[in-house]
Amino acid sequence: MNLELSEEQKLLQDAVEKFFRQESTAARLRAAEPLGHDAGLWAGVVGMGLPMMRVPLSHGGGAMSLLDALLVAELADRHLVCAPLIENMVVARLLARAGGEPAAGWLLRLEQWRYAAQPAGAASQLSALRREFRTLSWPAPSARR
Repeated sequence: MNLELSEEQKLLQDAVEKFFRQESTAARLRAAEPLGHDAGLWAGVVGMGLPMMRVPLSHGGGAMSLLDALLVAELADRHLVCAPLIENMVVARLLARAGGEPAAGWLLRLEQWRYAAQPAGAASQLSALRREFRTLSWPAPSARR
């Protein structure tokens, strides 16, 4: 049994490590504490495609493995990344698996939404999105398969 990382996994790990080391500094972490996130860091994380890495290619994601996501999560933890990376990875994967029109719409929003770029209106925008999400009708479980 080969337990070594593949070349692609090593490249992913190196790229993410370098990015987090440069962008997730102690000073930026302290500055982001009142807001709960670092808008610049989040924009970079989204730009790298990390929140969508576990989503199939057919839904605009990276189709990467759970181990790939684990490598990124471990680095995010090590560098105290002040961004909702893991939550967005999980939600994006679940929406892609749920299927249906409502899930596709939400997946597109996750792919495009930059709430950190609009800190003044982020709370009200998030509240509106949550209300809208609760009103959607989802396909029955048997229809998703």
